[in-house]
Amino acid sequence: MANDTEFSAPSVKHAIFHRRKFTEVFKSAISKPLTIVTAPGGYGKTTACISALSNIGSLNYSWVTLTDRQNDGHHFVNCLLHALNNNTSLELDLGATNLAASEANNAFQRLETLLDSLAAALLDSTSPFVIVLDDYHKIDNEDVHRILSYWIDESPINIRTVLLSRTRPFLYKKYKDLSGVCTYLDQEYCKFDLEETDQFFSESMQLQLEPDYLKQIYAHSQGWPLGIQLIAIKLRLSKNSAMPLVDLKDISDITSEYFRANVYEILAPETKRLIASIGGLSEFSAELLDYIFEDDSGTALIATLEDNNLFLFNSGEGHEWYRFHDLFQEFLQEQTTAIDSDVLKKAARWYYGRGDFYTAVNYLLKGNLFQEAADWIEAAGDAVFRRGEIQTLANWIKALPSNIKNKRPKILVLECWCIPDVEKPLICPLILDQIAKLLFLDREKINLDPKVDNKDRPKDYQQLFVDYLLVRAYVSPVRVDAPQTLKFGLLALKEIEENSLEGFSRCNLTLGEYYYQAGDHQRAIVHLESAIQYSKYENHPYVMIISLGFLMLIYQTAGKLNAAISAAEEITAWLEGNGFSNLPMTNVPRSILTDVYLEKNELARSERMLKLGLEYCALGVPALQVVFVYIAQYRHLISIKEYDQARVVIERIEMQMPRVDVENSSPTWTFGTPSIGGLSALIDVSTGRIAQAQIWLDSVKNKLMFNTDYVFEKERLVFVKVLLVCGHRDDALEVCRSIKTEAIKNDRLLHVVQCLLLESVIAFSGANMDLAKELFKEALVMGIGCGFRRVFLEAELILNPLIEDAQNNPETRIYVEKLWSSKLIESQEPKPSKEQTQLSLLTRRESSVIVLLSDGASNKEIAQTLNIAPDTAKQFVKSILKKLEVRNRTEAALVYRAAVMNDAVIDSASVIPKTIPTTDSNATTSPLSNTDANPFNQEKQAIH
Repeated sequence: MANDTEFSAPSVKHAIFHRRKFTEVFKSAISKPLTIVTAPGGYGKTTACISALSNIGSLNYSWVTLTDRQNDGHHFVNCLLHALNNNTSLELDLGATNLAASEANNAFQRLETLLDSLAAALLDSTSPFVIVLDDYHKIDNEDVHRILSYWIDESPINIRTVLLSRTRPFLYKKYKDLSGVCTYLDQEYCKFDLEETDQFFSESMQLQLEPDYLKQIYAHSQGWPLGIQLIAIKLRLSKNSAMPLVDLKDISDITSEYFRANVYEILAPETKRLIASIGGLSEFSAELLDYIFEDDSGTALIATLEDNNLFLFNSGEGHEWYRFHDLFQEFLQEQTTAIDSDVLKKAARWYYGRGDFYTAVNYLLKGNLFQEAADWIEAAGDAVFRRGEIQTLANWIKALPSNIKNKRPKILVLECWCIPDVEKPLICPLILDQIAKLLFLDREKINLDPKVDNKDRPKDYQQLFVDYLLVRAYVSPVRVDAPQTLKFGLLALKEIEENSLEGFSRCNLTLGEYYYQAGDHQRAIVHLESAIQYSKYENHPYVMIISLGFLMLIYQTAGKLNAAISAAEEITAWLEGNGFSNLPMTNVPRSILTDVYLEKNELARSERMLKLGLEYCALGVPALQVVFVYIAQYRHLISIKEYDQARVVIERIEMQMPRVDVENSSPTWTFGTPSIGGLSALIDVSTGRIAQAQIWLDSVKNKLMFNTDYVFEKERLVFVKVLLVCGHRDDALEVCRSIKTEAIKNDRLLHVVQCLLLESVIAFSGANMDLAKELFKEALVMGIGCGFRRVFLEAELILNPLIEDAQNNPETRIYVEKLWSSKLIESQEPKPSKEQTQLSLLTRRESSVIVLLSDGASNKEIAQTLNIAPDTAKQFVKSILKKLEVRNRTEAALVYRAAVMNDAVIDSASVIPKTIPTTDSNATTSPLSNTDANPFNQEKQAIH
């Protein structure tokens, strides 16, 4: 006897909220004879369908919850009879139907009789009638499958059948390609989206969550309704609607029990073994499974997983790659068997053979295959570091056991490079001691101990010795011990030259940084230019970008603004051409370019560069790169007198440096930027908060009054301005002359101009008008001749009488006219259109791609035209779509065409713009332009 509860929709514990998106799809689906809704357990198939049926309107339906009793043809047809009999809106002669059915010889004859009665009852009806068969995964009888197929094929035209199943039903293969007959809704349709997750918490669970916290929960659950419900229950019981996700991990115990009872235990033994063995793979394809299991079973294995609906998702395009739901994968990893490490090892080798070194190492570490992982890290660690992926390398090394790591000098060298600069002096000495033991170094003479047989040393011991020297040099930079930096840097350079070893670019960067921070910029330029040239041949973008940063700062302070722009443009072209254009370190030259354009009073370009830098910060680049951009943003805001916003930026800088006491240590880590106290004091004197500025003066006076170290020069310039405003004119003049003397000696013309202007203001405030005019004239001729504009305009109100006097002087009038012309051009520069602003975010190569894309070129045609790989072209297109915030190629082409129609000129080198024609007298070509010849063939004396 059938239970009446099998013929009514199940009740639910929580109020059903309207699942609008699913209802829309479901309403469209039931216009066809068959709708299959299939998803793993806990996806709310039943609840979603009840919600949809109740919201569609006056829809006539019958509901059947199938059980094991209906797993044969006879009982299944009886089930259909009872379901229809319970629906009072159908005027069926079920007495006659039952009588005829009882006399029928088999289930098919009974079904024919039922369909005849149903057709007669619905003859005059135009409304659809829906029969829902819930839990169809409990049916595995082939007779039932054939009966249901006959039912679907022969039912009256207004009969709609809906199957709800945890697994793909047998009928899926028959009807999946018949779009006019069947609609298939899988877990992607059943899962919650972010809006529905919020709706569930607020309406069903009466919990109001912060938007960011809600997003974290959604990401953790991946839209799985049961997982979201368990989290909601946990939050309600705890009465804490902002509980950290780490405290929600205990729901994994509940989900594990659910997976075990409702999924894992009911699987066939061979399927259990399959998912347990591949549970450690983050994703997989048929080709990868073929390699792992050494046969051609990959496609069939994935089909098995799909048919069983084992929380499987497509990852990537083309339906070639798959992954398990994160929570289900956690459960699978608890079922680890001895085969897992072998699977991970094979997977690692498969990825390594295809050039994906990163995934390969991660799998080796995951499988505790540490020796092999260490071998691979040693082999490719330098390349990973060169790409600037320092955190990735640091995580790998951290995962290695100490007993393995401490026996490998190469791993220890890499570990030293990965330690943050501010921590290197504290941590690296102990690691260096261990390296010295492994290499048998004579630490007094700092050489390889000649008493030790070289056969007893590690392989590549000479290269490792150079690496050791370079780390020693870098661990003791100017901020700690300048002589040590120079000593070890020159020793490393000598070893490299004598033994033709690698590391030339990094060695020159170390020496270039030393001379930069020591204020000897002429020697710094020689080493930094060498570092940049050699980094191209050593394929070392990290060294190239940092060297470029120092070199641009030297060019900027030396009054070679166009040379700084040209150098940046050239390096960026190389980075793009070699696939490094998206490295986060490119924020360093971007930040400096923001300043360079600011000095030239080209505010639009400065703002564009700043915007691009901030865009990259939002992608999660390292904190140090964020600080560079924020400091550039601060300078930009100060120059346009947005002091309140500048204070907000200072707060953001402080948040990025929780472990760096900028006030009490040398600020070399930000290329000699003033400390946070100095940045704040500059705002204080600009906004009349003299007392606050005086507090800072008192705290730094002993440090800055007589300290001529270059690393404090920018801070001392701030110090002079604050002294002057606070009424300490004599002290200000003394410090200003001290800075000017050092700046003249080392060709730092920007600082010379700033000092001359400050001296002219001091003279003017002391009523010495003749001296003020003379000093201002000298600053004007030197500054405008070098391309400096902003330094004058920022102090325009104070300097106005001196500017008017210079304008009336035939000798200086032309310089004043250049100054005003730059201001006039800036004020008249049209606002860029929305499309121009969007296109300005593209790199040079991306700009070339979008031109071809707008003409309808395919990825293959773009690749052929630009002489790049098709996959590279595809990546460029994806990057363009993301930057333009569009969904497809057509929309991207529309943005481009709109920009052209609005006379929006695309700056095809927007990351590092093209050289801009100016009236500056300095050179517009980069000293780095002659790089065709291999620098290894040049005279080595040039780099000493």
